[in-house]
Parts: sequence; C-alpha cells; structure tokens
Amino acid sequence: MPLTVKKLTSAVVNSTIDVKIPGQSEPEKVRIGYRPGILTSQLEEELREYGDRSEGWADLVSRLVVSWDLELEEGVPLPVEKDSLREVPGWLLQSIIVGIREDMVPSRKTAETSGGSFSPAD
Repeated sequence: MPLTVKKLTSAVVNSTIDVKIPGQSEPEKVRIGYRPGILTSQLEEELREYGDRSEGWADLVSRLVVSWDLELEEGVPLPVEKDSLREVPGWLLQSIIVGIREDMVPSRKTAETSGGSFSPAD
C-alpha cells in the first residue's frame, strides 16, 4: 500500500515532552498526543502572519495537539481548543511547540541506536 499524505497528516504520535517553566531549573513533563504531519509549509506560512502574537501559538497548538495531560487547575483538563488556549500564557504555548519540535527530530542517541540513516552533524 503506498504512503499517502492523508495517512501522514492523520497519524498521531504519543510522547512525553519537556516544558520549560520560567524560574524553574528543571522542566515539567507533559504527556502529549500530536499530529506531526500537519506541520506543512502552508501552515507555517499562515503562522508567520501572526508574528509574535500568542494567538498564532494558540492556533498552532489547537491544530497540532490531539491530547495531553495538561490541566487548567488540579483535576480539570485543559481543552485543546483555540478559544481555551487563548487563556494560556504565550510562553507556555511556545514551550509546548518547542518540546514537540524537539521530539520530532531524532537526537544523536536515538539516531545511533535506531539503525536509521540519520547522521547528525558534529
């Protein structure tokens, strides 16, 4: 069966990412399900139009993230919806995006142990 763009854009990756919190030396862990296939050049172009406004980060997170264990307050899940995410600090949304992007790129350790052809530059 051939690989299709539809399959790539609907695939979900479940992972745990580090979220860096200002004033904390150690990052927090967030379990997350995201769709890496939606990060297209068209979406990135749309996001550039937002500039540095947090609205763009909320839009990206709402499109990219399918599920997470992030809570609005203890015991109350934070919905992954653009309107809900507008209440979240922009730095937190940016940290989530950075964590996802880092998760998407193979590290030296995973490249060496996976048997893949990725060879990071020294």
